[in-house]
Amino acid sequence: MFYAFLFIIGFIMGEILANSLHTLLPKSGALEFITETVIVGFESIKLDLYFLLINLGLKLRVSVLGILMALVFIVIGRFL
Repeated sequence: MFYAFLFIIGFIMGEILANSLHTLLPKSGALEFITETVIVGFESIKLDLYFLLINLGLKLRVSVLGILMALVFIVIGRFL
């Protein structure tokens, strides 16, 4: 459970860092690679009942920097 928490926190911090680096630094090949994002998930699913309308959807942006930061957090957590 501790490692899952570290992975999620590291992933969130990495995505925030990737977004801020992409907007603050000038374009370069390394920056484009490390901030490259892939959107994983599914579009909105509509469930239309007679008295209820439900829309469900989930999308997750994944970047190389987010995964790297998550792994760094897990490695640091192993030494705590």
